[in-house]
Amino acid sequence: MRERQQLWVKAQNQRKRFCRYVVCTNKTKEGLDAVVMKASSVFSFTGKLNEAHRAYVLSCDLLQELEAQPWNTFTCPKGPAFEARLAYMSSRSGPVDVCFLFDGRSRNARRAVEDHFDKAKVALEETWIVYASTCSGGSGVGRSRKVCRASSTKEVMYCKLPVARVRLTTKPRQKFTAVGEDSTFHITITGVPLARPSSLPRLSIDDKKAIFPSMTQTEAKPTTWVHEGVPLFWNEGKTQAFWQEWIQMFDIKAIVDVSPGSGQLGIAAVHLGAPYVGVCCDERHMSLLTNIADRDALRSIGESTSAVYQEELSVHIAEHFADVLEELNAEEASDDEEEADKAKE
Repeated sequence: MRERQQLWVKAQNQRKRFCRYVVCTNKTKEGLDAVVMKASSVFSFTGKLNEAHRAYVLSCDLLQELEAQPWNTFTCPKGPAFEARLAYMSSRSGPVDVCFLFDGRSRNARRAVEDHFDKAKVALEETWIVYASTCSGGSGVGRSRKVCRASSTKEVMYCKLPVARVRLTTKPRQKFTAVGEDSTFHITITGVPLARPSSLPRLSIDDKKAIFPSMTQTEAKPTTWVHEGVPLFWNEGKTQAFWQEWIQMFDIKAIVDVSPGSGQLGIAAVHLGAPYVGVCCDERHMSLLTNIADRDALRSIGESTSAVYQEELSVHIAEHFADVLEELNAEEASDDEEEADKAKE
């Protein structure tokens, strides 16, 4: 038992080399500034244009769920916390800082982002993400009818650039090029796998309500849901595979994420060795994401392509955490099988 605990601490330390979570209780731009400043590895980052950028990230699907049935509707965040994040994003001005705002497949969120940046007189560039979904385009649960033109397999990624586009180098692209996008000249990212709720980390309904006590949904889950626990956000669409490609596509070497969701970007950052700080809703949200990241670190330490790979340590982890590794691998295999079944349908 003692050796298992020591190995757990070592895995945590490997994760902490690249990924940390913080809580911002002051729902203002200044509050966000203050907590990020404490994450020295990200805050003190210098970088170099076209080689090493710092990314600021806001995903509108990973802040709130306001609808009675959130698995059926894409949320547009509201309130002081969202306004503070928009103000924080629009005020970034470092020489290698690129701001990325994802609309979460919500038209209302798209309008909110554009309205804020128009008022701030800050220009945004658009990139369209097109998902390769095998379902109706939503979360894949609670929707049985395929109504004409109702698919929601597209998402807008807004970019606030530090310099004019002509100063940015065009580089080759390898993945998510379903319509032939061979370089970053193109403003579409296509054929992206859409995350399914069953593939995301899950928590109990009570734990979710503790993190979001003001959530208004009258139903905690759809009647078709058969899994234990529920995802933190039903319509979270971006997978770890997407985030890893995104990090490499835009030469990102440090990340500030003001909407960490279920921790998928943080895990991708650990794998690639990009310093990351995620700003959580509260202490319970931070505890959840820290545990998710630490569990995944147990597996990453044994993967030779990971930035935290340690051969000797991985041998001991495989011996003492066989149950956790087996559970993680079983979840991944189950997700692949479910996706294959959907594709056959």
